[in-house]
Amino acid sequence: MKQIEIINKTKPLALPLTARYCDGYWCKFKGLSFQKELPGNESLLMAEERDGKVNTSIHMLWMNFDLGIVWINNDGRVVDKAYAKKWVSFLAPKSPARYTLEILPDRLAEFEIGDEIVFKD
Repeated sequence: MKQIEIINKTKPLALPLTARYCDGYWCKFKGLSFQKELPGNESLLMAEERDGKVNTSIHMLWMNFDLGIVWINNDGRVVDKAYAKKWVSFLAPKSPARYTLEILPDRLAEFEIGDEIVFKD
């Protein structure tokens, strides 16, 4: 699976953040379900073809840990963020997004609505 670096151009991240780039149906459906843990410098970036709310919604079924969720639109702007508790069934962004970034909850404070995010190979 393709690995990318997540860069917050608005304010530097405390530590580097890499993400597994996920754009296939099964990859997005599974997400991080059944995984035992997520190292602090790793994340999952799920990509859709265009901005929307329904396709960027997530479920937390079969999760073993809580997550921080950051929704990013096609222009690279954070449009929403949320704390997702394991086994909560459904979360959707308040504004349309193209990307859903799943991180550890401790890293959620590093992102604010309106931040400019860049993905680097």
